[in-house]
Amino acid sequence: MASVIVVDDYDELRSLIVTFLNNYSKFRVVGEAQNGSEAVKMVDQFKPKIVLMDMLMPVMDGVTATRLIKEGHPDVLVILYSGDDNDENIRKIKEAGADLHLKKPLDLENLIIQMDKISSP
Repeated sequence: MASVIVVDDYDELRSLIVTFLNNYSKFRVVGEAQNGSEAVKMVDQFKPKIVLMDMLMPVMDGVTATRLIKEGHPDVLVILYSGDDNDENIRKIKEAGADLHLKKPLDLENLIIQMDKISSP
């Protein structure tokens, strides 16, 4: 079972994702955060297999958080999602070290498929 931290400043979307993931036996949500700063602290505390995170958030964005997470925990898989997949955002996401980028609105069934792909040995 892969442990997951879900990070999004929009409470309703975060709750929806958490509920959806908790219905799958392959994933267990171990933490929720509202911004990248909280996410970095939670990764240090819980050492999850996957961090699923929005790109645009207050306090600390997902790109900055991804960079910090990958520096301290290179084995943690980071999935960033964003509503705008322009070339500049894609470049920033790749440079930060994200393992996967998904476009919003999230297709939750595809999310499970992609999470399963990147987290399987």
